Parts: sequence; C-alpha cells; structure tokens
Amino acid sequence: MVEDDVVGRPSSTFAVSFRRQLDAYGQGLSKDLSGVLSFGEPTARQVLRFLLTSACWGQGSESIGLGQDGIRALPRHWVLSELMSAVDETISMDDEYEYRRLLELARLLDLPHEIASGLLARGLESADLDLKETAEEFADLTASRNALPRAEPRS
Repeated sequence: MVEDDVVGRPSSTFAVSFRRQLDAYGQGLSKDLSGVLSFGEPTARQVLRFLLTSACWGQGSESIGLGQDGIRALPRHWVLSELMSAVDETISMDDEYEYRRLLELARLLDLPHEIASGLLARGLESADLDLKETAEEFADLTASRNALPRAEPRS
C-alpha cells in the first residue's frame, strides 16, 4: 500500500523524504501541520522556513506544491504574523525565480492587502528590471476582493 503524503497525494520518493524531514521537527508533524505550534515557536518557525524554501526554491512542481500546501496547512493567523520575517531570512530578493514563486504563494494564500503590497513593493522598488516586471505581473494581489477573478500566472 502506498502511503499518502502530507497533502494527501500518493507518496513519491521525494514526498517520503519530505515527510521525514518534517517529522524530524516533531513526531507526526507531516500528518498534521495544524498542530505545529505545540512543538514550540522556534520549531514552528523552522518548519515555516523549511516549507517556504521548498515552495520558493524548489525546481520541480512536486517540491513547490508540497511547500505551498504545507504552508496552507499551518495555522493561518500564525503564518500571517510570521511570513515577512521568514521571507526576509529565506528568500533572495535578487533572484527573480524565488521572487516569482513567492508571489505565486502569496496569491495562493490570498494574503491581506498590507502583506501583499509589501511583497510587491520589494519588486517594484528593485533596480532589477526582471523583478519589476514580475511584480507588475502580480499587481492583482492588491486588487479589491470585489474585482474580477484573478488570472493564473504564466510560468
């Protein structure tokens, strides 16, 4: 029998490794990320950074998806309070690929306006034209919730 990974997908070799890495932070964590805070704030922060790294540094859709889904499984209120700090410590704002994955995650999380606008400002204020262009592509992150449905980003 193939065991499901943290997000309910059949396990691949990568997903099994990913699950083991999560469980190294706390037993059973890969099965229930919503309880991450029961392992303490320092551990929860490490888990968020691990998942953010997977979501934004990953070179394959499986790594990116596991990271994104893992972050979505964490307590939302806590993620919103910790996200910018984790981004500052984890994501290179000089790397268009990482920045694009971060904005895709921001869209997926449907971040509040103040957080989304902060992420966009980093790209818009950059001297790097690729980062500016990427930020412009994701300008809808700060659009009103009453606006038309969001277009999917082009990869």
